[in-house]
Amino acid sequence: MSLKNIIGLLLILTGLIYLVALLSDQTPVWNHEQVVLDMKEYDALEVEVLTVLSSSMDIVLTAVEDRDVISVQLHGAEKHKDHYEIHIDGGSHTRVNIEKHQQGWFNWGRAPSVQIQIPARQLAQIEVAATSGDMKLEGVQADRLHMTSSSGSQTVKRIQVKRLTMNASSGDMELSESDWHEAELRTGSGSVALPAMAGDRTVSVKTGSGDVSLDYRVHPADTTYTFRSGSGDQVIDMDVDLRNLAQSRHLFSAVAGEGNHYVEISTGSGDIEMRSKSSKTHE
Repeated sequence: MSLKNIIGLLLILTGLIYLVALLSDQTPVWNHEQVVLDMKEYDALEVEVLTVLSSSMDIVLTAVEDRDVISVQLHGAEKHKDHYEIHIDGGSHTRVNIEKHQQGWFNWGRAPSVQIQIPARQLAQIEVAATSGDMKLEGVQADRLHMTSSSGSQTVKRIQVKRLTMNASSGDMELSESDWHEAELRTGSGSVALPAMAGDRTVSVKTGSGDVSLDYRVHPADTTYTFRSGSGDQVIDMDVDLRNLAQSRHLFSAVAGEGNHYVEISTGSGDIEMRSKSSKTHE
């Protein structure tokens, strides 16, 4: 095919894309201006369990001091104005649902995102679920925190929970500067990072493919370690006395202190790295 024919074909395709966008009542795909599509608030005084459900969009959930309401804002392009809506079912078990109405045949461009602010107080349970899109949670406090997505990254920062579960079919995960009793992180494909771990914590990590890294800012003194990898390197750089040490290409196990906490890591394909702060080389 000649260059002239290729250029002609590209022009035809561009015209068809623009025509379909018009017929489906959407603005061109290159229009990314974000507006507030919907906004709702709910008195959080009685809330003990919070559930957030959405389809394909990014979710940012933040705990804010001196706040007594749950605030939900939906941001997106003007073309999405009539296609998404916030529903809040209140009570002690409050449910926030971002509903997506039927759109045209095609849905190009940047998807909407939702920003949620909640009071910075202890809840019994928080659950966040989405089919796709990134999740970011910061500052929340709960007995149980569950995060689930089909695809998209999950980032958790400065939380206080007793039990944490993070699940994704694919997507990177990061858990940092947080306090928890037990944590379970599962991703079919994606890297997992736990920077700035504060001493002994129980955590189980499993990824089908992707690197896993742990970085202690406070040395562990009472943890049992078990690492397994199908392929990939293991880098252990700890300024901690470890006993019952066993290490091979695909397996690492050791105990610090009495070993009452557990760190279990399994990756089908990927490197596993564990370091403590003082073992790093400072510039």
